[in-house]
Amino acid sequence: MKSREPQYFWGNLCYANDPSFAKLLIERVWGTYAFSGKSVLDIGCGDGTYCSVFLKKGAAKAVGIDSSPAAIEQANKNLPKDGYAGVSFQCTSLDSFQSEDKYDTIWCHGVIYYVSDPELFVRKLCGLVKPGGRVFISFNKASLLSKSINLIRKILSILPHSAQKTLAMTAANLLSINSNPVEKPANVSRIYAKAMAQCEPLLHSHTLDEASRLFMANGFSVEAVFPNLDVLSYSTDFGIIFRNETDQKVEPTCK
Repeated sequence: MKSREPQYFWGNLCYANDPSFAKLLIERVWGTYAFSGKSVLDIGCGDGTYCSVFLKKGAAKAVGIDSSPAAIEQANKNLPKDGYAGVSFQCTSLDSFQSEDKYDTIWCHGVIYYVSDPELFVRKLCGLVKPGGRVFISFNKASLLSKSINLIRKILSILPHSAQKTLAMTAANLLSINSNPVEKPANVSRIYAKAMAQCEPLLHSHTLDEASRLFMANGFSVEAVFPNLDVLSYSTDFGIIFRNETDQKVEPTCK
């Protein structure tokens, strides 16, 4: 998996260790879904904010993985403050992640557009889901706006740091005219400017059909679609909940 610069993980840019944004997004996606007693894997966990929200909603276990050492360091710093025994963090990518457990729920927000091989990534992810379990994953839309934002990121990545801030803020202010206004923080332009200047350009965009086929090829069905995902995406991301339709394999008994 191609990882972002460690000091620029998305949670550090957006949340500032404030779980309100993560709680809002989780409630928007999952609604009244019962997490009580469930196990959750957060792929690309950032500073651990989502894991904390899942545990507050009753999850028995939350495991967060991220390839950014800075993200995992921050997640572990946040851990004593939250005081949850059921959460743990590992600095690893999904392709290197080793687990004997399967999970009731997998949360994967803002990750698949950075990986080198989405099909391999999805195959590994699906193998970690219990039969009947669910995956929420976000994708970058294959749209003109998404391509424009990614082009800005590519241009900013080759400019001197002194020029990045000014140009990124100008672009973010222009983009905010067309952004989704629902519950957007007042400082969203500043946040998105930092994201464009500091995060790597995306490697992949998907249509809804392309995203669905990735999981359907592994025995999953589409349960819910979120066409405009979150308050900071400028409507460039969409999300899908997939359900694992494969049956639990039972070893035959000898007679």
